Amino acid sequence: MGLRTKDFKIGVWHGKGKASKSRKEEQLEKSLFKKGLLYLYVSRHKENNTLIRLVAFEMPLNDPNTGECIDLLGIDKNWQPYIFELKAREGEGLKKAREEINKYHDKFDRIMGYVQKEIREKYLIPNFKFKEKVKKIVLAEQSYYRKYKKPEDNDINYFFLKDVKNISRDKGPEIINIHKTKKKNFRK
Repeated sequence: MGLRTKDFKIGVWHGKGKASKSRKEEQLEKSLFKKGLLYLYVSRHKENNTLIRLVAFEMPLNDPNTGECIDLLGIDKNWQPYIFELKAREGEGLKKAREEINKYHDKFDRIMGYVQKEIREKYLIPNFKFKEKVKKIVLAEQSYYRKYKKPEDNDINYFFLKDVKNISRDKGPEIINIHKTKKKNFRK
């Protein structure tokens, strides 16, 4: 078994999801991908916020696929890559989310060139090249974070969704706002 070099499922609807995922988490992942755009809301100042185009969900990392997949992969207007680890309210703990996103990030760093190649081919952008470092984001419902103390890691960003129920309603493509957590969102 090794890391994948092709068939990252860029821009395509595929598979049935991981058996280990909660049904709610799997539905959320697919709904967000179908919507296509995430707006990372950090502050009231628009220049601090970022629009992300989602290019893959359940992106497999290993060959053959062992179930280790990036939940969502996105890029911004500067082609900065973002990997998202989704957690449902009843899902695994925050420590597990941090371990997973760090493990997936390490693997993604080693296959990034192959992923770039597939994005070039699928989206017809011959000069596409990822910029800067990969940004890591744990994304969950707002209530998920209340069970945990705020982690001290500075390389993982924590965002939340305010209205999860409306996301799964099929209204077609639209921008979904996600909000950066603050200290008050976590347990004291």
